[in-house]
Amino acid sequence: NTILMGFLTKQFIIPKDYNSREKIINIIKYTIVGSIAFIADFSFFYVAINFINLNYFFAGLYSFIVGVFVNYVLARRFVFYNHQNLKKSKEILGVYLISGVGLLIHQFSIYSFVEILESNLYIAKVITSFIVSFGTIILEENICMETK
Repeated sequence: NTILMGFLTKQFIIPKDYNSREKIINIIKYTIVGSIAFIADFSFFYVAINFINLNYFFAGLYSFIVGVFVNYVLARRFVFYNHQNLKKSKEILGVYLISGVGLLIHQFSIYSFVEILESNLYIAKVITSFIVSFGTIILEENICMETK
């Protein structure tokens, strides 16, 4: 627990001057927002493959976009506070750039897990989502927004 709090404080989510209660609240808020976004992403992925019969690579592309949109809307509302201080163009550009990098990592990772490592498609999606999530959280925090 102390290692996790130290990592979160040092790396991205929590400024050092926050008290313990604020740290815990922000971790909970970010976890809830990220979980909802992941559920939207994974649900769309599952439906696109099993009901629309999309190839997993394209399903991953579209589901990633859905997940990013859900995360952006919820995080902007419940987690980050300085979006009013940023120029809308800078905020959107930052989100799209970060999401673009995340999408490239996502597509490369899911392809690698499925085609090269021959992993289960859904396990590959989960692992890939976690890899991308941590990277984009760090980038968003340091480039686009500050936590509430």
